Amino acid sequence: MMDYKFLSIGGNCACIHTLSDNRIYGPLDNMKSKYGLSSIQSIFNEGGLEKEFFEIGEIEQPFCGNHRDDKEIWFSTTNYFIIHNNFRDLDFKENLRKRINTLYEFLDSLKTNPNNYLVYSLCEKDIDPVNNLMSDNFIKGIKILQEKNLLDRVIFLMITSDDRKWYHYVCPDIYNYSKNILEFHINISEQESNYIKFLKYFETLN
Repeated sequence: MMDYKFLSIGGNCACIHTLSDNRIYGPLDNMKSKYGLSSIQSIFNEGGLEKEFFEIGEIEQPFCGNHRDDKEIWFSTTNYFIIHNNFRDLDFKENLRKRINTLYEFLDSLKTNPNNYLVYSLCEKDIDPVNNLMSDNFIKGIKILQEKNLLDRVIFLMITSDDRKWYHYVCPDIYNYSKNILEFHINISEQESNYIKFLKYFETLN
């Protein structure tokens, strides 16, 4: 089997449930993209994710954002909700800086290593619920990836979880924008099984 490496550039936590410990730990794990795929602009804008999280940082007070857990606090930056973590914790911030460096090193590696891929899991902001087409947010993100010559290096996940209250982001229109799309079901408590399933579908793309 080829030595593939995968790093999440957002959407939601489905990448963690799908890739588990088999992923490269990146800064956007456990974050929710506020504007769908277009939130990746924060990666490539001047100042990058350092500016997103450390220069600008929080843009509003933390709030209870998880409708499944009324005790979980979400922190909000310009492009992301930080969930399952305390953004004000110094250890978290130190680790986040390391993960930001890992992301940019990984982006550089894409130029020379054909086995490295970015992964993005669709979220609600990527799909226009009125006409069931990909949203303007998603299309803006696609254009950014094209400008950076990265579109072919991104694997898009259309994940449905066994309990659909967690993940069910499916839109056939996405096939008009990329050929690297994996659509399958996961059980969030069976991460290793999910990864095996991911690899099975991934290898059909190559």
